[in-house]
Amino acid sequence: MITAARITAFGALVGSLEELSRPDDMHDRGLFSWPVRRTGLRVLSNRKLTPILRNFEHPRYQKIVGLRTLAATAVLLLPGTSRARKAALFGLSGLMVAKSYRSTYGSDGSDQMSFITTTLASAASLPTLSPTQRGMFSGFLAFQSTLSYFAAGVAKLRSPAWRDGSAVTGIFRTKTYGDEGLYKFIRNRPWAAKGLAWAVIIAETAFPVVLILPPVPRRALLGLAAIFHVGNARYMGLNRFFWAFLGTYPVVDERADALQRLIRKKR
Repeated sequence: MITAARITAFGALVGSLEELSRPDDMHDRGLFSWPVRRTGLRVLSNRKLTPILRNFEHPRYQKIVGLRTLAATAVLLLPGTSRARKAALFGLSGLMVAKSYRSTYGSDGSDQMSFITTTLASAASLPTLSPTQRGMFSGFLAFQSTLSYFAAGVAKLRSPAWRDGSAVTGIFRTKTYGDEGLYKFIRNRPWAAKGLAWAVIIAETAFPVVLILPPVPRRALLGLAAIFHVGNARYMGLNRFFWAFLGTYPVVDERADALQRLIRKKR
C-alpha cells in the first residue's frame, strides 16, 4: 500500500499545483465560483457551518490547496514507517474530502479513486492491525479498481452510441474533452471511431481477468491499461485518471498473486 499511496500522492500533488497556478478559477466570478457551488448541496447552506465554510471562499481556499500540496509532498517523500507520513496520509484523505465539497468539476471519478486509495492506505497503516486485516484493505482496493473498469465497460456496452462509435466522435468534437486533430481523423472514418469504441469496451469489460492471469501477461495488461490512460491524458486532458488508477496497479498485482496462491493451495 505504500507504493500505491505514493503514486496517488504524486497525482494529488500535480493536481494541487495546477490549482495553485490558476487561483482566478476559484474567484467568485470564475469557473469554480463558491457562491454558485454552495447552491448545489443543501448542507453547504447551513448557517451553523458558516465559520468553517468561509475557508472555502476565495482567496482563503488557496490555503487549503496549499495544505493539500504539503500533505501530498510528505506522503511522497517521507519514509513509509514514519509517523509524520502516516499523519500526512490521513490529512491528505481529509483534504480530498474538502476538495470534493469545494468543487466537483473535472474529477469524473479520478478524485474518488484517489480518495479510496489514500483512505485505505491510511487505515492499513494503523499499528494495531494484523497482516490479515491489512490484506483486507488492499484486497478491497484491488476489487474497487477492477470493478471500476468493468462497470465502465458494461455501461458503454449498453449504450447504442458507444456500440456504433458515435460517442467517440461526439466526445472528441467537444472543447472540454476533445482533440481537434483526432476528431478530424475519425470524423469521416466511422470504422475508426467504431473500432476505437469497441477496443475500449472490450478492454474495460475484460479487465478483471487480470486477477487470474500469470505474472507476465498480467503486468503486460496493466502496462496496456497505463498506456490507455496516457492516451486519455493526451487527447482528453484526463491526466488525473492516470495517477489515480496507476496507484492501484501495485495492489492489483499483489492481490492477484495472493489470490492465485490461495487457489493453488486449495487445489
